[in-house]
Amino acid sequence: MSLFHFGDTAEHGHDHGTAVEKLDPRVKLISALALALWIGLLPMGSIGLLGFLAVGLIVLAGLAQIAPATLVVRSSAALPFVVIPAALRFFSGTFALHEVVAMAARGYLAAMVATVLVSVTPFPDLLAAASRLGVPDLLVQTTALIYRYLVVLRERAAAMAASATARGYGRNTPERFAVAGDMLGSLLLRSLDRADRVHRAMLARGYTGRFPSLKPLKMQAIDWAVGLGVCLGLGSSLLWLP
Repeated sequence: MSLFHFGDTAEHGHDHGTAVEKLDPRVKLISALALALWIGLLPMGSIGLLGFLAVGLIVLAGLAQIAPATLVVRSSAALPFVVIPAALRFFSGTFALHEVVAMAARGYLAAMVATVLVSVTPFPDLLAAASRLGVPDLLVQTTALIYRYLVVLRERAAAMAASATARGYGRNTPERFAVAGDMLGSLLLRSLDRADRVHRAMLARGYTGRFPSLKPLKMQAIDWAVGLGVCLGLGSSLLWLP
């Protein structure tokens, strides 16, 4: 699940007006972090609980009007990261199939949590929530700038690819690789100058080192209830584990 893949969704959210989307972004962010921590604390043999969480995430996605197929496909992007530790275990002689399956399930569920979070919460709202929760401003603003700059590079790369296709380049495999290398080199060489122009454009628009929030965050009764319910539910479930 790459940033480019859900760039538009992360920027604006699905905006279906569902109850999940209307929750305060701080509640959604804390709930997602709590779920990720809960997944990490579960014992290796808790496949049943992991399956129960997967079903719950699919139901939650349905309530947010996210297609289950979309959730499943986007979350599968986390599975390749299981290959490296599995390969290390295999070559070190400590490979165990059940442990690899458990790691894959954990990574997949964590990706599902992240997919639901970014699908129901616009990226600027997530940054505002992180800032209000005490995350250092330097880290929040750096993340925001990286995201914005990656979007700019994505648009530029798409324009270069469309231009090359219109000129008939890259019709055979060797030429396609050469053209892709030339475009990548040109894109990297222009990155520094583009970064300077982006920064000057931000200053011209009133940037003072902190992005303003257009939607003030305000906790409602439903937000407190959901946040407390998630934390208490996950905490109590861990107490019943052996």
